[in-house]
Amino acid sequence: DTFPSLSTTINLLFSDNLRPLLLSLSSSMIGDLVFQLRTVLFSPLLLMVQSWDVVLCVCIRFLHQVSLILQSVENCQHFHQVWVELQDKCKKCFYQHQVECLTEVRAAYIDMWCKMVEAE
Repeated sequence: DTFPSLSTTINLLFSDNLRPLLLSLSSSMIGDLVFQLRTVLFSPLLLMVQSWDVVLCVCIRFLHQVSLILQSVENCQHFHQVWVELQDKCKKCFYQHQVECLTEVRAAYIDMWCKMVEAE
């Protein structure tokens, strides 16, 4: 089993000590975790999970923490604000705009992933 497995990624998503855990990892391991997150965010089954709003919130929290680490990386400085705004938006109007929130999170995820790949 290679790091990170999907179960490792999910365990990290729900960790109370996410930032210290991320800071202890290499940049390639963080990249692998972000890449694994696509399995969750783009799963056709996500919308069928009873509490998928919680899953989406922890994904946003994870990506926000990663964005804080990326602030010194060229073209990645703005992602901190992107995730803060998405977090606020999803908290305020998730139940009225569920699919829109998911679509925006997916788009921001892809944008951040592409910028991370370009920076490497």
